[in-house]
Order: sequence, then C-alpha cells, then structure tokens
Amino acid sequence: RLKVNSVVLSDGALNVQIDARGRANYDISKPTGEGASGEGGSETAISLKQARLRDMQLIYGDRQAQQEMLVEARDMTFSGEFSSTRFTLNTQADLFSEFVELEGTRYFVGKELGYDARMKVDLEAGHYDFEKVQVQVEDNTFNMDGYYHQEPELTDVDILLTSENSSLEAIVQLLPAQLLQSFGDLSSKGTFFFDAAVKGQYRQGENPDVTVKFGLQNGRVSSSRLEDDLKEVSFEASFTNGVKRSNRSSIFEINNFKGYLDRELVEFDLKVRNLDDPVVDFALDGVLPLESAHRLFGNELISGGSGEIEIKDLRVSGAYNDMIRASRVERVQASGQIEFDDAALLINEEKMTIDRGQLQLDNNLLTVAGVKLEGAGSEIELNGTFRNFLPVFLADSLNSNQAALEFTSTLGAKSLDIDRLLALTAAPVDESRAPAQVVDS
Repeated sequence: RLKVNSVVLSDGALNVQIDARGRANYDISKPTGEGASGEGGSETAISLKQARLRDMQLIYGDRQAQQEMLVEARDMTFSGEFSSTRFTLNTQADLFSEFVELEGTRYFVGKELGYDARMKVDLEAGHYDFEKVQVQVEDNTFNMDGYYHQEPELTDVDILLTSENSSLEAIVQLLPAQLLQSFGDLSSKGTFFFDAAVKGQYRQGENPDVTVKFGLQNGRVSSSRLEDDLKEVSFEASFTNGVKRSNRSSIFEINNFKGYLDRELVEFDLKVRNLDDPVVDFALDGVLPLESAHRLFGNELISGGSGEIEIKDLRVSGAYNDMIRASRVERVQASGQIEFDDAALLINEEKMTIDRGQLQLDNNLLTVAGVKLEGAGSEIELNGTFRNFLPVFLADSLNSNQAALEFTSTLGAKSLDIDRLLALTAAPVDESRAPAQVVDS
C-alpha cells in the first residue's frame, strides 16, 4: 500500500467525458481486501490525504445528460482520508467559468466562481452529505444544504440554496447567457429574499423538481438604462419546472411589481410558460417620465427626454412565436391605451415632441388618434389604423420574419422639412476618423 500525503497537478487539463450510454473515459481504483479504514469501509491501494489543482483546465461532458462545462481551476484543494470509503471531505476552489451548459442553455459565461465546502462522503453508497457549503458567484455568496446520492441508473438530490445578504444583481448572475444581455446591469438595495430547491431524481427522461423564489420589499432598482433609480420597489418572483419537470412545463412569474420613477408609479405583472416555446402574459400600467427613461428605447441617437408617456392597462397575451410573425399575430390578444403629455425625445440633437394624442391597441389593430408631432422644422398630425404592429415592433436586424406594417392613415402637416426629418436617423460623423482634405497644388 502506497502512502502519499499530497499530490499537486498544475498547468494541464483534466478531461472527463461520459458517452450517450453512460460510459465514462476514466476508471477509479477499486477497493482491495476487506480491511477496515480510518472512518469505516475498505481501503484503496493508495493512501492520499490532499490533492491540489493549480491553473488547470477542467473539461466535462455528459452526452446522456446533455451537460458540458469548461472551467479554469486557478486553485482547488481537496483534503480528507481518501484511502477510506467513508470520510469527511474539505474542499475549496477559486475558479473562472468559461461556460456551464445544461440541455443546450449556457450559464456562468465568463464568471468568477468559488466555493468552500465540508461534506460527508460514502464512496460505496455514492452518497455526499453537505455539512457546510458556501458558493461564490462573482461577489455574491450562497449557502447550500442537502445531499447528493449517486446510483448506477440515477442520481437522487435534495439541495436547498439560500442567500442571507443577497441582491437582485446576485440572482441576475444565475440567468442564462442570452438573458444577461437584457438584465445583466440590474442592481438593487433593500430587503431582498431568495431561496431555491432541487429535489428528486436525475435519470434518462426524468429531472428533479426545481423551484426558485425571490423578491424585493421597499427597495431600489438601478440600471444603466435609467437616469434615476426606481424607488419603493416591491415584487415577488418565482420559477418552477412544473408538473413534468421540463422546460415545456416550466413557469416563470413576476407578481405585483410596483415602483416609482421620478415619483410616477409603474406597475406590471409577467408570466412566461413553456421555456421551449414561450407563452407570455404581460400587464403594464403607469407613467413613463422620459427624462429618466429615454435610454429604454435602446437607440444611441436618443440622448435625452422630457414629458411623459401614460400607459393605461396594457395587456399582451399569447405565444411569443405568434407575436413575431405577421401570419400568426391574429392569435395574440392585446389591449390598452397610450397617451402622450408633452413627450419629447432629443434625437440627433433635434427635439421631437408629441404634445398630445392617443394610441389604442385592440389585438392586431393599433389606432392612432390625434398624435401631434413637432420638431425638426415640422409640425405633423397623424391619424389612422395600423396592423402587424407587434411583429414590426419586436423585429430586429437578425430576425425580422418579413414583418410588414399595413396601415390606413391621414397625415396633415402645417410645415414639413423632409431633409431634417431624414437626418434624425443618420449616424453621427466621427470627425476624428474623417479622411483628411487633399488640396491639389
């Protein structure tokens, strides 16, 4: 029997792969003999007390479970009586995650990770009991409790994740990479609560039950897209993977969101069902002060705003794939009113103001009544009806779905400066990159 106090692996890669039939590309040394070990069970041929990884690439792939991971272990230690089949494991890690992919969705892309853990291990039974585990994601700490039990055909888990001093930005870091583009800059102050649970079995065709609950009470929410904080914010949010424990039965909800932007109340509710083919129920009511909210339009040509847009009982319900396609948008239910009160945006240094007017949404029909636009040397009044507004509004440069706006309207103009109106959408010239003037002598 070989006794080794410690092993250090550095500047390399550890690649673990499991194929579609559950076969791994490694084989752990099997116990030999019937002798007792330090804390119980038989002994392996090698007695090891500590292992350490430094600057190692950790590569993991499981085709059966549709899981993949690429993580850099800057410093990772494991200590315990590894020669025993039952022992207490102490482990710490400083990690950098390139990505963790679960069923085609990537998480923790480019994130600082770490943990400090103590757990009871029973190798023969395949049981890991978490005694004290803290997990770090960026600057946020989560406590983990429960167990992990591995059997040949399944994995049984019962894990609870909590955070005592959490915040909205901590939860945002747990979102998939594609959602981080929209919500990654959110932060909060106030009484924030969070807990998550994973309970049940992983096996082919079956997942455990996953539930997440979080919310904010009388707090503040900040974003780079808002000039001022949302104040006195309260909401409750939840996620469950549903009765079938799958993406298709999953439900995400934000309930009773209330907050004040420049002393104006904003309220909304959101429910998303079926993450594979999302069905959305959305309700919004409130006042949008453009001085603080003009960046929400996501247009770099808009540099300021004033006045207000009042949103009255706006509701949209239907499948997202129907909302973005003109051929299917008639299936979507939509209603609500939008009114303008000297609503102005500074676009390419031109102040454009809608000092009055109303928009009425009735399913796929948008009615424009008495919308008066002033600015850029023009004074225009618009009335009419528009169809396919939602597909056009939700279209982007990569996914337009050939959405075309159909309309019948009247346009009256006391004055009209077409050149200045066209210049509103022109990209500003960077004079530092302009070619130097050439003078022929």
